[in-house]
Amino acid sequence: MFSEELNSQLLARVDDVDMNLAAPTTTILFTVPTNFQCVVERVIVKPAAAGFTTLGAANDVDFGKTGAPTDWSNAYDPSGLINGDLVLTIDPEVPALPPLYDAGEVFQMVNNAAAAAGALVDVLVIGRLIVA
Repeated sequence: MFSEELNSQLLARVDDVDMNLAAPTTTILFTVPTNFQCVVERVIVKPAAAGFTTLGAANDVDFGKTGAPTDWSNAYDPSGLINGDLVLTIDPEVPALPPLYDAGEVFQMVNNAAAAAGALVDVLVIGRLIVA
């Protein structure tokens, strides 16, 4: 482990992301700061404090960097929230080890399918920043 490496931390919290969108929509979750690299270890999706009812079963969400929006997680279905789960924890799946993002790269969520009305969620990004 590098002495410059920080422990896992909350990199970003994006509140009230609307999952009820008819067309694919991109939400920027985190931009790697200057002089750092980043490993995203986990994404947490939870119902927003207000404005959440349910997510439809056909919802499809990708996570990754701009230009490669599926390099972290591809076609994730967050419909588990419909079953009353309070939080969905998403771990990287593409590839088995999460990619290393460089300074200036953007980690994003792409919502590819509409959910039911009232599908506002909060998205938290957990990871490590490493001094470049």
